[in-house]
Amino acid sequence: MRTFAHGENPHQEAAAYRRSEQSTAGPLGAQLVQGSEPTLNDLLDLDAGARLVADLPIPSAALVRHTDPIGVATAETPLGALRRALETDSVATSGAIIALNTPIDQAAAAEIANGSYEAVIAPGVADEAAARALGARADLRVLIYAAAHPSTLDIIAGIGKTMTVGNEGIVSDYIRFNSPELQELRRSHALKFSVPVKINPEDLGAVFVQSPVDKRWLTVPSCFLEYSEGLSLVQHRAIRKLAKDHRVIPVIDSLFSTSETPLSVFEKLAADVEGGFAVTDHRDVNQGADLTDHGTGQVRHDHDVEFLLLRLAGRSEQEVMTFMTIPSTISGGPSIFQVRIGSGEVLSAGDEADVLLAFYQHSYDGHLSSLKKGGIVLYDSDHVKEIKPENETKYRHIGLPISSLVVEAIGGTGRDKGKNVYALGLIAKMFNLDVPKLHRLLQERFAGKDPKVAETAIAAFNGGYSHTLATAAELFKFKPGENVGQNQIVMGGNEALAYGLIAAGVRFGAGYPITPWSDIMELLRKELPKYGGAFIQCEDEIASVSMAIGASWGGRVAITGSSGPGIALKTEAIGWAVMAEVPLIVVDVMRGGPSTGMPTNVEQSDLNIACFGGHGDSPRVVIAPSSVEDCFYTAIEAVNIARKYSTPVIILTDQGIATRIEAFKMPELEKICQDITPDFTPVADHKPYDLAAADGITRHLAPGTRVASGKYPIVTGLEHDELGHPTGSPKLRPHWAWTMSRSW
Repeated sequence: MRTFAHGENPHQEAAAYRRSEQSTAGPLGAQLVQGSEPTLNDLLDLDAGARLVADLPIPSAALVRHTDPIGVATAETPLGALRRALETDSVATSGAIIALNTPIDQAAAAEIANGSYEAVIAPGVADEAAARALGARADLRVLIYAAAHPSTLDIIAGIGKTMTVGNEGIVSDYIRFNSPELQELRRSHALKFSVPVKINPEDLGAVFVQSPVDKRWLTVPSCFLEYSEGLSLVQHRAIRKLAKDHRVIPVIDSLFSTSETPLSVFEKLAADVEGGFAVTDHRDVNQGADLTDHGTGQVRHDHDVEFLLLRLAGRSEQEVMTFMTIPSTISGGPSIFQVRIGSGEVLSAGDEADVLLAFYQHSYDGHLSSLKKGGIVLYDSDHVKEIKPENETKYRHIGLPISSLVVEAIGGTGRDKGKNVYALGLIAKMFNLDVPKLHRLLQERFAGKDPKVAETAIAAFNGGYSHTLATAAELFKFKPGENVGQNQIVMGGNEALAYGLIAAGVRFGAGYPITPWSDIMELLRKELPKYGGAFIQCEDEIASVSMAIGASWGGRVAITGSSGPGIALKTEAIGWAVMAEVPLIVVDVMRGGPSTGMPTNVEQSDLNIACFGGHGDSPRVVIAPSSVEDCFYTAIEAVNIARKYSTPVIILTDQGIATRIEAFKMPELEKICQDITPDFTPVADHKPYDLAAADGITRHLAPGTRVASGKYPIVTGLEHDELGHPTGSPKLRPHWAWTMSRSW
């Protein structure tokens, strides 16, 4: 590892670590043979340069400044590669670092010593003549590293603390770290002493403790490695909060499968998911369902049952539509998830309920007012005891001892989850939904669990389905669906948009969490690797849009997204993509604003920032889906527009569509899915901003494409010529304005 006097700013501590103690690849394992110790910023540039040239033919050279490549080139000699790299942008080379993938010979050394560079890194110095040439500039930092690829490095900005070493090691954020080496140091030095400690916030599997004896850094692992390895500090604190708020007792043994993370497990425990444990104060969840006698209806209750109901209805060739409201505060509050089922087209979630399913007295009292006059109240008579006489005449009441009937159907104590599935059976009977399909849904829902769990759920459902509601048939009649014979899928707006992006060929995305965009981000994180892609959660919104732009420039149309506050942060970078004419997909899932506003409420508030946000004229394409189904196809359209016109495209959706779930006809995936893998076919010559192009549209070649002329373009946010080189020539201004307007 290397330590520094300070980080990027004087008040910040900094350190850098490498994963492998044996690795000497890259700057952390490199030998400093000349000049002073590199700064933190120098180290980051040296690492970026070493990684870059490691992937290129020998000999190659790279110039890096502020982690951005200024120029990269390959030639017959190190000097030739260096000079070609310098030709890319000779103005920006002052203070840059140089990285080579071959030893520095005398000619290259003389060129480097005559420049104004901060440092050079290479896998060696060819001979004494080269060393003397480098020595002509004593302040030049020269680092020599092993020829291996520097992929073993993991450079981080460490969190610095002063901590006390005791009998049980050290404790940070309720995680204990200890090792025999640390205890031996304690016994030989002092039974209790304070030491500098560095923590990697992205991996709590170990901390780094500085010995007070010889100042070397010890790697001290966590005492709960099966819990903490690969766990970030943010995840750990979220787990701690879940444990505190929901009184979850963490159990480590055999807890994590390959598909689970510590945080996902604790989230399930806190939500009292089947198979969870050690959750006290069992929740009373508001329950309710509403259905109509003309063939449409809504459902409100615990989400597991709602999802099963709406998916069952969709697979039973019925139309479905949902609407969800969520409390916007961390402390929580009441939420509503309504499902409308219809035999014909459902155009809205509706305002009134037709059937209310009430499990508890507070559910009955709290939701009765949402029921239309003459509506049905189906209630659990084991818990709902107080019914006012005026309500009995206003609404039609059907009381069933649901809790007792569940015990009769499945045995045991009749847990609330059994009640939910039993009630689902009652509703399915009223709607004449497809029972075999429900059984398959239950098997899918409980896949991977003990088979008895699914068997118990099916028994509870069958118990409800087989119960005779003496008056239900007279009160409610459901028409057959209009979609009989159609293969339907049921999904939410965010889900449909994400799968549409995958179908369009998107294989890279980057983002930062924010409600209600996060669902898209999470789905892409899980699904893209299945198709050879990746989704990266960045440190903030600016980093994520910048990373997406880089991936798009690299030949892949990339996606980033957020909601209003995050889009505001991304605005400058979006303008850069407009200037450079780089295809980019930006998803804006609108919510109430301004500022952090109303994160879980619906407001279509971002049209102005989507269309006009940014300094200067920065035209972009903005499209908006009108339904869940349209989310899927709009995503594909957005990708195709971005590729055709080399421009950012903003998909403008909202919280209502994002969280809504609908049934729609299965897309013909074999006709829709497309491969947009970059084409690396060699070309004779290329000008991305070709002034002679008939349509005036920019078309970038993927980096790495061989250009026989040797004239490789660059990308910049400045006004540029045909190859991307910065220029302020007035001859290009009329053309630039014409190109941007003609693209639409």
